[in-house]
Amino acid sequence: KHPLPFGMSMPPSFRKVDISGIWYPTEFERSKVKAGQRFPGHAMCVIGYNDNINNGSFEVMNSWGTWSGNKGLYWISYDDFYDFLGEIYSIVDFDEQAAVINPVPAKVEPPVVIKPVVQTPQVKQQPVVDIAEEKKALLKGNMLFTQVKPDGGFDDINVNKHTVGGDGQKLEGEKEDASAYANFVLAKPFYSGSQYKIKLNLTQPAYVYIIGNDKNGVYNLFPQKKYNESALIAPNNATLYLPSDSSHYTLDNVTGKEKMCVLVSKSPIYIDGLSQQFKYSGNLYQSVRKLLPKRLLEMKAVSYSNEKINFNTEVKEDSVLAFFIEIEHL
Repeated sequence: KHPLPFGMSMPPSFRKVDISGIWYPTEFERSKVKAGQRFPGHAMCVIGYNDNINNGSFEVMNSWGTWSGNKGLYWISYDDFYDFLGEIYSIVDFDEQAAVINPVPAKVEPPVVIKPVVQTPQVKQQPVVDIAEEKKALLKGNMLFTQVKPDGGFDDINVNKHTVGGDGQKLEGEKEDASAYANFVLAKPFYSGSQYKIKLNLTQPAYVYIIGNDKNGVYNLFPQKKYNESALIAPNNATLYLPSDSSHYTLDNVTGKEKMCVLVSKSPIYIDGLSQQFKYSGNLYQSVRKLLPKRLLEMKAVSYSNEKINFNTEVKEDSVLAFFIEIEHL
């Protein structure tokens, strides 16, 4: 009936919310508040809720103007609201008639100021539902490599399943090299100066990250901060050409194996932390396995056919699909 003013711990990711208005804190930010640490505070108002957005979210009005979020409005999931909340207040109607009859009102209980928040954890206290019965989001799409021909046309490049799989990479305690499930190699080599594009198709919104690794080190292919790119591919049935419709990736003169790690998720990934781990370890596969152990999906969800790398799997909001691609650079 009334808006609910509240104060919350506000991490840096809140200032990066796109026009969808949906806020996804990073894993680092979530772990920090759950450990009892706080970010600078900020006050806003809860003006509504929707059980279908991001597994249930409060609609929040900010004070920064219409340039921020979705014209000044944001969606904060029930779980994140509960974790980052500092304080909240309820507004109750003033009963004029009761005030006249009882100028000195009887002592009443304090307003229930956190009732909307209390309702959220009650959902967690309900009987546990089998994960197979939960409604899950979908990660479905494909990736295709195309080489730019001298006449300006394009040649689609076949991909093959890597016969070794992750160069024999294996973490301690694993029975087999799981990277073989999603490790691919382009069927033909590229030469220095070769230009290519990546064509990505997605049926539903998702976050996409592509990290490269060669003799020069680790670098982000997508998104690139210098171009102010967003990892969120928001439209349904989207087709994206990387690096852009009008530009291409160009191989330098440093020959050898070019490796890529592609990450697709329904929620953001702390990609700077992953990049730093890659630089430290020099091993894309093991870095992903170590930093995203609980979020990483079974790699058998990725397959290939008709020159494309395909994926089609039901996921939870924080699941991450990872696959690896190798280019022979001559």
